[in-house]
Amino acid sequence: MHPGADIKWTDGDFNDIMAKFNQLYDLGCRSFAIFFDDIKGEGTNPQKQVAFLNRLTKEFVEAKGDVTPLAMCPTDFTRAWADGSDNGPLSVYGRTLDPSVMVMWTGDAVCGDIGKETLQWVGSRTKRPALVWWNYPVTDYARHILMQGPVYGLDTGNTSSDLCGLLSNPMENAIASEVAFYGVADYTWNPAAYNAIDSWERSLAELMPECTEAYRDFAINSCDTEFGYRRAESWESPTFPFSDYTPAKAKVLRGQLARMKAAPGIIREKCGNRMLLEEIAPWLDQLTALADRTDRAIELMDTYASGDGSAFWNGYVDNRMDSLQLAAYEAHKIGTFKWQPMYEDLMDKMVDGFYRSLTGEKSSIPEVIGTFGNLQTPSRKKMFDNDTTTVYFADRVQQDGDYIGVEFGAPTELHSIEILQGRDSRDVVVFDEAAVDYSLDGKNWTALMDSLSWVRDIRWNLPKGAQAPMAKFVRLRKLHSDNQQGVGIREFAVNATGITPAFDRNPSTAESFAGKMSFTPAEDVATLCMLFGKFAPGQTVTVSQFDSGGSLLVTNVVNTPYSEIAVAPGASSVAIEGDAEIFEIIPKTTLRVK
Repeated sequence: MHPGADIKWTDGDFNDIMAKFNQLYDLGCRSFAIFFDDIKGEGTNPQKQVAFLNRLTKEFVEAKGDVTPLAMCPTDFTRAWADGSDNGPLSVYGRTLDPSVMVMWTGDAVCGDIGKETLQWVGSRTKRPALVWWNYPVTDYARHILMQGPVYGLDTGNTSSDLCGLLSNPMENAIASEVAFYGVADYTWNPAAYNAIDSWERSLAELMPECTEAYRDFAINSCDTEFGYRRAESWESPTFPFSDYTPAKAKVLRGQLARMKAAPGIIREKCGNRMLLEEIAPWLDQLTALADRTDRAIELMDTYASGDGSAFWNGYVDNRMDSLQLAAYEAHKIGTFKWQPMYEDLMDKMVDGFYRSLTGEKSSIPEVIGTFGNLQTPSRKKMFDNDTTTVYFADRVQQDGDYIGVEFGAPTELHSIEILQGRDSRDVVVFDEAAVDYSLDGKNWTALMDSLSWVRDIRWNLPKGAQAPMAKFVRLRKLHSDNQQGVGIREFAVNATGITPAFDRNPSTAESFAGKMSFTPAEDVATLCMLFGKFAPGQTVTVSQFDSGGSLLVTNVVNTPYSEIAVAPGASSVAIEGDAEIFEIIPKTTLRVK
């Protein structure tokens, strides 16, 4: 029971708790706990808490005779913010709380490993073994994840002198949580003999004996949280970055991807645990989709290497995740540790190389820099998706000197910067004290904006008439403060103001238009390479060229993603009309014959 933030420690409060406890006792309950977590004010007073708990122990637990010792969750339930001093709440418990009362503890963090050191730290203050409240496999901070991996992070050297019990906080998916429950039960039965992988293998056979191998192909890729308490995932898959591609490496991975694609169908056909199947169904769908797009990205590497621009671009847009696919993946993520990052690395590096082959320049696809451990996960792209409702969350709380930013392919003039922090205008998941810096070499930094205090939406524009500074790096940097909050970035945009996606040098971003857009080609442009999205059957776009007097010179009808259109002599404007998605318009500057 949680007595609430409005407790006043009166006899009335005590009697209310007793009445509720007796009601539950009459229904058969024999184990009781009082939680003082996540409150402020009078309810956090440790002396009052102790008096309350000691009275409950005497007048309820001991009076009943058949009730287990009382458990309590302190306000300081994690070392991350606990007062460990002699006068702190934990030490007050150690001196005055009835020795039978069990004190709950989540470890050095709300979600984290449970080692001897953290248990000794809290035990030396509370003068009793901790009742560990292990926040695994709970995903209330990442509901889009399904935790199906091995149970590890529990020190096998722990004994009853370190902890008196271990409680596993489950996911909202009760049956799927049984993978973790199996491991926790196995560990608590005999910590010294516990083997995480062996236990995990047995749990899969227990839950899905009809098709254990297929379940394993699913579960091994559904372990990571993406941020927060990250877990090993896909550890048997030797994925590789774009730069390390070889046909031999690709062959090994494509064999694994074939099994991943087949696993959901086998599970749906053979699994007899219908409740488990219902819970994992959305993630089964995403495993098939992930394996398919990653397999096609590997296959596309050969097309990319062939130099056939049209074939590559057609394959790229066909294998790119559209808004509906992205939304489905965001809701039920899988493969966040290796497979999705590999897919995105291959796609991004290929399209960057493709752009460079057409222009001779590096694209403006942003490279992320920073001090957080999950900056190379797919979630980083939420900072660059032009959608203020999506947020990148760092994998830990902020610390002095932390930073996050972008690296450009080449030195760039700075004209505007927009950094939107937190989930909304009131969110505390921000750098509370911060500065915005720029640099040419990533070593020597100049502050562009300093002493920003609780500025969630940071905007800078080059003053009129001022010389634009040159930069290859821009970052948001944490200044000194006692804030231990998380970090969330909705958008990190540099020089985005007024730039049409079709001309932003980023072939991975698109603009959907229904109607007409016009532009003026440069004098020396001979050909316009137009990169569109997928066309539906019968869908077309009309590209018309006009002279300076507005007379039509030539019209081209386009119905393929990749199109090269010769610029007509005397053309001074180009109009694109239709309903399509356009990624980039690339001018080729070979001199025209007039």
